[in-house]
Amino acid sequence: MSNQDFRKIEPRVYPLSLPVLTNPQKVSKGIFGFFKEDTDVFRLDIVFPNAGIGNGISAKSGIICGEMLLSGTEKYSAQQLNENLDFYGSYTNIATSYYKTVLTVYGLNRYFEEIINLIAEAVNHSNFPEDELKILKKQKINNFRVQQQKTTYQCASLINKLWFGEQSILGKPTQEDDYNLVSREMLLDEFRKNFSKMFIILSSSPELKSKFNVLETLFKHKLTDEISFSAKPIEFVKELPSITNTFFKLSNANQASFKARLEVAPRNAKDYIDIAFLNLILGGYFGSRLMKNIREEKGWTYGVSSRIINYAENAFIEISGDINVDKAKEVKQEILKEFQLLQNKLIGTQEFETAKNYYLGNLQSLFDDFLSYSERHFTLLETNQTIEWYNILGKKIYQLTPEQILQAAQNYLDSKSLIYTWSGPNS
Repeated sequence: MSNQDFRKIEPRVYPLSLPVLTNPQKVSKGIFGFFKEDTDVFRLDIVFPNAGIGNGISAKSGIICGEMLLSGTEKYSAQQLNENLDFYGSYTNIATSYYKTVLTVYGLNRYFEEIINLIAEAVNHSNFPEDELKILKKQKINNFRVQQQKTTYQCASLINKLWFGEQSILGKPTQEDDYNLVSREMLLDEFRKNFSKMFIILSSSPELKSKFNVLETLFKHKLTDEISFSAKPIEFVKELPSITNTFFKLSNANQASFKARLEVAPRNAKDYIDIAFLNLILGGYFGSRLMKNIREEKGWTYGVSSRIINYAENAFIEISGDINVDKAKEVKQEILKEFQLLQNKLIGTQEFETAKNYYLGNLQSLFDDFLSYSERHFTLLETNQTIEWYNILGKKIYQLTPEQILQAAQNYLDSKSLIYTWSGPNS
């Protein structure tokens, strides 16, 4: 066959498919693992299931306590800890959500013991030096002052207050004193109370199974099989905004920002996949309805998007974007118009298939990196699911119909319960 003839043959098109996912292996008490051959690096996730914002002693003590886990011990200063970790090529990250704090450690397999010994020293014996705390508080306050000048921040603060209520740790607006009031004694108390239990997920080569005794020895007093999260249940107050508290004025702003929220069923609901796909069509990717309308046709924004935020008991769709200063009210009307279209007309075949292929491709990309499996797993644990949930999700996507999406739109896109706020130079 000549090269010219070969060019006339169309390439084969294969259907997208997800890997079959299984939960991590339990190796011993509080220690779990994802394993893959020929992996020279490891990812270690240390999850503190009681150390989320929802269990914090104060509004900011839980977050600061987590961020200062590597700030020093009696044996090592913060500089020494970080220099030693750098020497072995290790990278660390600390993240705190409403339910938990996670310390993630990356490193080379051959330095596993050296790195883990340093991490264990910090996790077991953090003493939160006063000097390090002063530096971090100053950084937090300076960053807070900068954020206060941004329309995106003020808009988010306003809608959180309306959605969760000012009595909730998620709804009460942040003040500088929230940082000023955090003391070393408070952090030590936080550490003893909320960082006393942990479970570990190790992602690496099966060869590292021989090192699990190191983890058992170093963390034996903190390891637990109780991986449920103990934070207080989250309630949605959903105070419908009046004209006076819909808008936050920032006189010097050169743009406006908006956020809109609508309650939907949580991840364990039978029709959750319908809701997730509805969100995708509405504003969940670059080809969504809102992007085509507000960005491409009207040119009011560089980008507008929607996402689903899940908690254990409930969930909501959030729509947000930065827009022209004089278009906040018009944007709301366009959102409501898209609601009506989705409630009254079936999605066309081309739009439906394009979105479905995007959804499947995006799910595939989540699992391109083997080391990301643990993050998918412990994030799902917050809503009482495990990584096997993705197996069900993949199958349901293939079975979706436009009629299901129409029904989901009619069930959940309630324009009367939409909470919409914005911030900018004028109202």
